[in-house]
Amino acid sequence: MSFRPTHFLSDLNLPMDFFPIRRVQVSVYYDHTRKHWVNRGKTMMISPGRLFLWILCISLPMTTCVLAAESEFSKNLSIAESSENGLRDRIVAMHYLGISGEVQALKPMLAILINEKEEDAIRCGAVRALVDLDQGRPQVLSAFEQVYQQQGAGENLRYTILFSLGRMRAGESLPLLSDALSDPDEMIRFKASQALGRVGTEASTALLMSHLNEEQDRMVRAEMVRALEGTKDAEVRKKLIQTLLTDPSSLVRWNAALMLEKLEPLSQDTRSAMAPALNDVSPMVRKTVKGILQ
Repeated sequence: MSFRPTHFLSDLNLPMDFFPIRRVQVSVYYDHTRKHWVNRGKTMMISPGRLFLWILCISLPMTTCVLAAESEFSKNLSIAESSENGLRDRIVAMHYLGISGEVQALKPMLAILINEKEEDAIRCGAVRALVDLDQGRPQVLSAFEQVYQQQGAGENLRYTILFSLGRMRAGESLPLLSDALSDPDEMIRFKASQALGRVGTEASTALLMSHLNEEQDRMVRAEMVRALEGTKDAEVRKKLIQTLLTDPSSLVRWNAALMLEKLEPLSQDTRSAMAPALNDVSPMVRKTVKGILQ
């Protein structure tokens, strides 16, 4: 049954001179249909005693909600921290702590992340929770870089950290992302390219362009090209045109055409430079370039 402060006060049947002080005017009332307090534009006389009880009745449910939230936070913190709980339960609890935005979750999540005895799946959950938490950015980035460089860090954990650096648009971590572009693992290079695209600074763009010609894996090159999306710099356009006309992979050439399409309107010089791609061996490249030049 819903709690109605006005009914509660009526049931008390208190005299108007309860806590006898001069009366005060209020101009709000509780709308039970709309479930909130509204200004009626009219005034009524009420003794301070009744007003005190009215405010008390409003604040009690709010206090109850706060206490319930604190209880839920404590419960999830306990689940997340205990290695005796199941993998899924701990990850769900960490997700709750992350989206709670409560700064009290920062230290426990960092402790789980840097604990090398924890399973990688749990540590990945801590990474995601810390990004969602959006608190203590310097400590979080420092912990991400520390864990990424640990000898025992598994592939999935490193992938998750790189992806999360992109989510955070962590320009502070460009040295780590630059090193990742030269990693022997093509998936690390792929995730680093994704992250650099999300960072979206001139420095991150320059890193992508400098590694594009050196990259041997076509999937990574395609991701590097996609990561340049929305960059209107003239040098980027030149690089995309060069890739469109010379890259050995049709997938990469097609992605270059798609990124150029998103840069429209293009200058006449740029459009003329793209024209040879109308004869590309890939029908997808030809179709995309034709759509741009028409």
